[in-house]
Amino acid sequence: MKITNMAATLLNVTKPIAIVGLLTLMAGSAMAGGKPGAEAPKCSDMMANSCSLTFALLCTATADADSLKARDRNGLVSKVLGAAIKLNQGKTPDADQKLQNYEDKLDALDAPKAKISDEDADALSEALIPARSCVDKL
Repeated sequence: MKITNMAATLLNVTKPIAIVGLLTLMAGSAMAGGKPGAEAPKCSDMMANSCSLTFALLCTATADADSLKARDRNGLVSKVLGAAIKLNQGKTPDADQKLQNYEDKLDALDAPKAKISDEDADALSEALIPARSCVDKL
């Protein structure tokens, strides 16, 4: 499933988001240690599910958070992708936990010595709300 440029524009998304088949999460090494040469997780690796749109918006907002260090950004993107995997496996509580882990990490990055700008923190918090709501409705 691919969200077209027109749909992305309607949703005030600055970049089109591709949601494609098999998720091969190569983020393990990037998330585990940020090793050189490890491929960063990509929002386009997300599988389609009932919360695809909200997850894709959260993933893209996270990927666009320029104030974050690459390691922190990749870790947050990996949490969104992990939530999508769990949802696709029918493990809704686990998907919700992944999103809670995202929120916890975001809170940790925002206090007391901020590692994220207020603008990015607010944008990610706002993007997280519909993703959490979608999972909570399942």
